[in-house]
Amino acid sequence: MLGVHEFSIAEALAALVQRHAPAAGRVREVEIIVGALRGLEPESLRTCWEAVTRDTPIAGAILQVDLRPWSITCSSC
Repeated sequence: MLGVHEFSIAEALAALVQRHAPAAGRVREVEIIVGALRGLEPESLRTCWEAVTRDTPIAGAILQVDLRPWSITCSSC
C-alpha cells in the first residue's frame, strides 16, 4: 500500500534532485538518511520514488534509504 506521506516526500525529493542535478550528467543514485521516528516505510518511499520520477530526467535513479535508529542522550551525563 502506498502512503500519502511517502508520496509527498518522494515528490518533494524528486523536485529537489532535479533542481540540483547537473545539466550535462545523469543522476544514478540518490541517498537519504531518515530517522526512525519519521514514520517512513522505506519500500513504500522507493515505490513512490519510481512513480514520481517516471518520464523525468532522473528516471531510473535508485533511491537508497538509510534508516537510522532513534537515540536518546542525557544532557546531564
